[in-house]
Amino acid sequence: MEIYKFILLSISMVMILGIVESFDYHEKELESEEGLKRMYDRWRTHHKVEQKNDDRFNVFKYNVRHVHNSNMMNKPYTLKVNKFADMTNHEFRKNYAGSKISHYRALKGARKPNLPFKYANAVNLPPSVDWRTCNAVTPPKNQGKCGSCWAFSTVVAVEGINAIKTGQLLSLSEQHLIDCNNVSNNACDGGFMEPAFNFLMHHRGLATEQNYPYTCQKGICDPAKSFDYHEKELESEEGLKRMYDRWRTHHKVEQKNDDRFNVFKYNVRHVHNSNMMNKPYTLKVNKFADMTNHEFRKNYAGSKISHYRALKGARKPNLPFKYANAVNLPPSVDWRTCNAVTPPKNQGKCGSCWAFSTVVAVEGINAIKTGQLLSLSEQHLIDCNNVSNNACDGGFMEPAFNFLMHHRGLATEQNYPYTCQKGICDPAKIGNQVVTIDGFEDVPECDEVALMKAVAHQPVSVAMDANGHDIQFYSKGVFTGVCTTDVNHGVAIVGYGQTPEGMKYWIVKNSWGPEWGENGFVRIQKDVQDKKGLCGVALEPSYPIKESSNQVVTIDGFEDVPECDEVALMKAVAHQPVSVAMDANGHDIQFYSKGVFTGVCTTDVNHGVAIVGYGQTPEGMKYWIVKNSWGPEWGENGFVRIQKDVQDKKGLCGVALEPSYPIKESKDEVCHTPPEDTFPVFQPKNEPINTPPVVEHQPNPFGLTEDELRLFNNDEELRKNWFDIMEAKYYNGEFRESSSEEGYN
Repeated sequence: MEIYKFILLSISMVMILGIVESFDYHEKELESEEGLKRMYDRWRTHHKVEQKNDDRFNVFKYNVRHVHNSNMMNKPYTLKVNKFADMTNHEFRKNYAGSKISHYRALKGARKPNLPFKYANAVNLPPSVDWRTCNAVTPPKNQGKCGSCWAFSTVVAVEGINAIKTGQLLSLSEQHLIDCNNVSNNACDGGFMEPAFNFLMHHRGLATEQNYPYTCQKGICDPAKSFDYHEKELESEEGLKRMYDRWRTHHKVEQKNDDRFNVFKYNVRHVHNSNMMNKPYTLKVNKFADMTNHEFRKNYAGSKISHYRALKGARKPNLPFKYANAVNLPPSVDWRTCNAVTPPKNQGKCGSCWAFSTVVAVEGINAIKTGQLLSLSEQHLIDCNNVSNNACDGGFMEPAFNFLMHHRGLATEQNYPYTCQKGICDPAKIGNQVVTIDGFEDVPECDEVALMKAVAHQPVSVAMDANGHDIQFYSKGVFTGVCTTDVNHGVAIVGYGQTPEGMKYWIVKNSWGPEWGENGFVRIQKDVQDKKGLCGVALEPSYPIKESSNQVVTIDGFEDVPECDEVALMKAVAHQPVSVAMDANGHDIQFYSKGVFTGVCTTDVNHGVAIVGYGQTPEGMKYWIVKNSWGPEWGENGFVRIQKDVQDKKGLCGVALEPSYPIKESKDEVCHTPPEDTFPVFQPKNEPINTPPVVEHQPNPFGLTEDELRLFNNDEELRKNWFDIMEAKYYNGEFRESSSEEGYN
């Protein structure tokens, strides 16, 4: 336990001190043109910069001399030759400080005075706060050449309050905001934190970074794209040939012959004729358009679930069903909106749908119970669960759940990625991060009411008949088409609902990629006359069991800190990280390295950041701890300390002009998940905010004496060797139990 505690503390200090390799130079290199050229070549190699020309070299020379001259002036901060060294200050401002926050404030109008501020009466504030030491700040990120700092600022504050309220630090998605919050904000062309908080309040929260990774550019909120055609193209053979060539280019299909073209023609006409029939669903010419229905069934609906059920025997009647007595079910549920469903995946030409169905259900219950949505590994099941299931030649969800119960759980997709073929079970790929389940249960078969009770509580694995021609080309709407109940394909139900016209449906996640159906999903008619359900969805439902606490990343609201008031800002930061804006146009900010920044800047704010703490130097200079979004190699491992309590009420660089923070009153109940016997209306808890005890003292994770701590903070050589020193203290019995009481939780 002690060594485990020691390792955790070590990792925490690595995050805080953040030893990032930097580019160094010798003063003699500045004395000659040749020395500067050699230095420029070393810098290009260090930062992997391919471009080399006289213009860039001249900019580099100018910036290096600025850094050197500034560092000779005995300022309370230093500069360094960083990755921005071949950029003019104009280029730097355009690419990294172009969020135009003052512009957006002018459009939005001045802040309203006397708005609620929940920390207004806070007293006895700690002399220093650093939320990094409380596991409430993720490692620094890099916005790149995209004016998205407003999204990064927003995310830091949400990550922080979520960690404070739930005890779990999750890295959340800036890209989600960039792609989807595009009414009041403008992606890479700048934006503002308040509209971003407002968006999160009204759009059910923020995705994790793992599920919605950063791309450094504006994307489409719904990335699914389809192939379109014009009716006139169907009127002639030449038109169909041109359409076929366009389709091949769109889907990157190299094969071209008369057989494939004939299949394509037949399928296109089927799609067109079906869409003329006024059905409640439509078809589209998708990636399967050059496959016969027989080929499609063989490759994508060949899991032989009915065959495996026959081998296994009929389901046992009257088995436990934990949701049997659930009442007051909500009229609609969509676990996608609760951050409990990963983006659609693609099984490819491998009959592994049974593994994908299993994984959807496990991902869902794990997200519901832990608050963390992890993409898990189908390949782990395909390679290792080979007694009752048969990899790409089909399988069944119940044996897969049983396998996970008895084999330490399921690996992440990152550790054990999908290969679309059977491999050798490799325990080394499973790694330390596995998701376990405590058991599984069957939903009573041929009972859509029982299935609804289960889906109201978690995603459920089911089987269906996916052999139909219309399923092959399904595009959108509620599917009511022709299918049997001879189930052959594993999927998962992740919700249910009803159209404005009153047609009820199941929301089903498939494994044919996001370009199929409604971004990888299909809505299938619910509560049909056949008790087996449409396409047999009520024949084989089952779900995993996981017992743990519920949490998810949402916010209950946001508030502004009174502007031009660093005392009020201090009160807020003492309780949680706060999003702020600043002027980041200055030359010294461009090359800031370490120390308390007191340099030249205006209060014309143009860059979103977040204040994650405050403190004071031994010489008495007060500072804010600010998390930036220019990567860990800039500044103090991605952070900057900015002078606090300056004469200008707007704060240095305008940090007191636009502060705001999200409100989170309690741990969330995932999508208002019901207990096992009811589905009550969620009422947020109005509990007082309690500042974590850790902020009452200067961080001291190793239980050092005051003299040792002072030495540690002031001796750079000692910090470089802190691993060896602390390991020696541990094995000499000097590592004390009281360290947590000395300011580290």
